[in-house]
Amino acid sequence: MGIFIKRPLCLFCFCFIGASLLSSVLSHVFWLPTLPAFAFLSIVFLLLSLYLKKIKYGLIEASIAMACVTLAFIVSFFTIYIPKKNSQKIMGEAKISEFLILEEEYSSKYSTKYSGKLLSSEGKKSNLSAYLLLDHEADYKSGDVLYLICDITSAEKDNIESLYNVDNISIILEQAIDKDAIICDEYNKFHPLVFSARIRSIISDFLYNKLGTPSSALSIGLLTGDTSLLPIETVRDFRRAGLSHVLAVSGLHLAVIIGALDFLLKKFYVRKGIRCVLFSFIALFILFLSGFSASALRSVLMLLLAYLSFALSREPDALTSLSVAGALILFIPGSATSVSFWLSFLSTLGLVSWYSVLSALFERSSKKDRRGKLLIKAIKKIFAAISVTLVANVSICFVLWLVFGEISIIAAATNLIITPLCSLYLIMTLLVFILGAIPYVCEIFAFLMSLLCDLIGSLAAFFAHFDISVLSLKYSFTGIIIILSTLSLLVLLIVKLKRKIFVLIPPVAATVCFCVCLAVHNITATHTNVIYTSTEGGDILTFTDRSYATLIDASNGSYATIRDAYNEARELCVTDIERVILTDYYEKHISTLDSFMREAMVRTLYLPEPTDERTLLIATDILRSAESLGVKTVIYKKGTLTELDGKADFLFTAVGDRSDLTLSLSNKSGSLIYTDSLSGDSDNTELKKLLCERCDILVLGERNPVSATALTLPSKIVIPADTTLPALSEQNDDTQLLIAKENEKNERIRGCVFKLEE
Repeated sequence: MGIFIKRPLCLFCFCFIGASLLSSVLSHVFWLPTLPAFAFLSIVFLLLSLYLKKIKYGLIEASIAMACVTLAFIVSFFTIYIPKKNSQKIMGEAKISEFLILEEEYSSKYSTKYSGKLLSSEGKKSNLSAYLLLDHEADYKSGDVLYLICDITSAEKDNIESLYNVDNISIILEQAIDKDAIICDEYNKFHPLVFSARIRSIISDFLYNKLGTPSSALSIGLLTGDTSLLPIETVRDFRRAGLSHVLAVSGLHLAVIIGALDFLLKKFYVRKGIRCVLFSFIALFILFLSGFSASALRSVLMLLLAYLSFALSREPDALTSLSVAGALILFIPGSATSVSFWLSFLSTLGLVSWYSVLSALFERSSKKDRRGKLLIKAIKKIFAAISVTLVANVSICFVLWLVFGEISIIAAATNLIITPLCSLYLIMTLLVFILGAIPYVCEIFAFLMSLLCDLIGSLAAFFAHFDISVLSLKYSFTGIIIILSTLSLLVLLIVKLKRKIFVLIPPVAATVCFCVCLAVHNITATHTNVIYTSTEGGDILTFTDRSYATLIDASNGSYATIRDAYNEARELCVTDIERVILTDYYEKHISTLDSFMREAMVRTLYLPEPTDERTLLIATDILRSAESLGVKTVIYKKGTLTELDGKADFLFTAVGDRSDLTLSLSNKSGSLIYTDSLSGDSDNTELKKLLCERCDILVLGERNPVSATALTLPSKIVIPADTTLPALSEQNDDTQLLIAKENEKNERIRGCVFKLEE
């Protein structure tokens, strides 16, 4: 298509942006050594331009492009490499920390999550972006500084993935001691994000007084991107339905707000220049309300650059505006690792470049038939809405694969139905600000918006709970398809094509290839995968069957343990946690499950029958949390066979307590036994003997390492690292020993993956 032809500024900015993307994805080992090489090439091209007159301007452009790449690597060194090194130095347990609260992510009776800045750790200044997880309900506000003792860990996995998957935050602070030990102080220094949060709080109070709880929460979410007041199940439903962009201030929101105001001002014959100035201030105010989010900043900068072109009597160029806006944003620390920035930038790039091919294709086909103009117009609107969604998803497919590992395949339908309703809801929110002082008007709006809010939430929940709503991109063949498709698409966008329709070949070919490979994989993949995850907090067994997983938690309730198990499951293409099964109760389970169920898609929670007052109190709190999050709960009795119905059927038995636990789980693919110990006196010895003789795989936990056993062990045994098994020497040569070794990518995890064979 030749998107860089006659756009030199666009080319230079894209060189800077592309190098920034590589530095955010690749390790510094790969891109730091190339920095001197690009700087050297820039100087060489510039010197050659003095002697080679015929290609002088081409060499100058190449020199500037190399300089932009060099500059990108230098910026990345200070904004990515240095902060990451500083964050690695402060990891550890029981750290005395100073944390500035910028935003409340959520708060419940059992857990609270804040985002903010880690100002210092052990007296050393850091100023790193971080999350704070508390195991109780808290009412701290934006601008408060907390002094507490906490465990500091990393949210990253493989340097690019985490359960959180948001922006550049990679530090987690988990409260390590009682809440009464937390000291709260007021932050006296000016911070724009603190000021922004307080303005949002004022607007939130105004909308709450006018509209009530559910409607005001959705209004503030659509207007400012603050989802802390929305029910977590609603946020999760929006994410799974492919509607996350609706709750993040972006070009859609600016288009709706400014479009509605422009319509009103035109009725009063306000001059275009005055409207542009007014809309510029409104856009900046919306940016301020959003907390200077990357998607809002990109949209506002593009709008201001377009208005600047108008002021200079030039026709605005969307691609140039996008490239300049993207390059400017990347100078802000943390922007290069901000997932929201790359999603916003790449989706907009697709819309302003090759979306026109689809629209032009439909225009030509619709002109051939002049009959039924209203029908053609309606079909055209539907086609445009679907095309926008498809183009945006294809454009960000590389980021979805690299970071999230999944894609919402139902997004085309939800954006066609729900996004217009959200736009209408946003306009009605603006009318509440404008007409709220008129008697009875707010009551009418409150009633109508309440009905619309319920409709939007119901539709999002309906689409989100489809089994096919989310598709994993973790299949082995997916990465190859996406990389080849992305590179081919970029080449076709850069080169000059006689027929622009050729741009559609890479995404269409990639879609067909992916569908064929997925069909073959689903036909041939008939085994149940098992993941044994062992950490200092305990063990978790994860059973995966295609996109569904069952997590059996034999840990002490550590959030890091269940998060590690979940991340391991996602590597095996899991998108739904069909069930989480607890084997015992610890107080940590209350906050851990509350946080985990908010982040992941958990459908059913299995809890053992409480045996005393302590376990009853813990179970009650967990049940309340699950009910508030819309998670189904089942109470099972230990020692009895429990049938786990669902997409992946299992027969499950749990016997014993934490000090001597035995688990049995089987389906049509085979059977597995997990036990903490096979030695010593135990009430479960006879049961263990019976189960060992019947099972296909035996997993030995590391709480009580095996020293000796007279039991007949199965042919496949899984043991933790550094565990000895003298009895193994007595087995026949067919015995296979699987050792849960240290994970090379994360030293905290010891685990292995195997299959239940038929």
